[in-house]
Amino acid sequence: PENALRSYLFLWLAGWPAALLPPSRVAFHAVRLHLAFWASFAEAMLITACYRRFGRIVGSNAYFLFLISGGLFTSTTQLLPGTLTALGFTAATALAIERKPLGVIACVAVGSILGWPVALPAAVPLALLVLIDCPSRSLVSKVVVGLVASFASIASTFAVDAHYYGFKSLQPTSITPFSHLSPLNLLAYNFLGGASDLYGVEGALYYVRNAILQLNVLFPLAFVSPLVVAFAARRVDALGALAAAVPFPLWFALLSRLPHKEERFLYVVYPAAHVGGALTLALL
Repeated sequence: PENALRSYLFLWLAGWPAALLPPSRVAFHAVRLHLAFWASFAEAMLITACYRRFGRIVGSNAYFLFLISGGLFTSTTQLLPGTLTALGFTAATALAIERKPLGVIACVAVGSILGWPVALPAAVPLALLVLIDCPSRSLVSKVVVGLVASFASIASTFAVDAHYYGFKSLQPTSITPFSHLSPLNLLAYNFLGGASDLYGVEGALYYVRNAILQLNVLFPLAFVSPLVVAFAARRVDALGALAAAVPFPLWFALLSRLPHKEERFLYVVYPAAHVGGALTLALL
């Protein structure tokens, strides 16, 4: 608590059904059902976007892969900040494929700030699509939406955390000279000497083993999907396909370089892996 690494606002957004019930297994499953509902909604958005922009074959492949995925079954109902980020990134990917840049910016900002800000690099391909493929005259509106969504998320987080952490939320922490603003403290803890490897380190193949276990044959299909899309650019909406497919190998490579590894760190790009796999199957 003294480091204020987690926001209580996330707990309220994700776990409010438990507050309506007495502590029990029913409350536990109510939270999981709540998360599963929103995950299903975001995934339906993404599959629909694949149908509309990439065609029936890619959309059908994505639907089938999402339907049988053990990795998504495990990840989407976990009460973790990364779950909220994965929801935001899934919706943002769908909106990026549909070329709705303002929605992309809002979903990435809210999902990362209220969830797990460490995962922001995974959204870089979506940001590049917004900058490259949208008219420059709308740049001001994109910046305004990004600033409004970020400010609203940060202000809400600070207000809730100040209540739960107490007035010390206005004081510097031992990690950073900033206040007890949980997204900022989490970034400082992981990247400015907070010793995140205190909880163990793993070898370079840790994520490979986990990806094979959770994604099976989908893992290599998703990993090579950006190359497949690049070679088959004339057969598909290349920019939208790359924005959807690149986050998985990009985030996988970045995480593999960090000494402290956990499988849950990959959860935010599991949906992107399934779209990448669907594209590979359709374009090979």
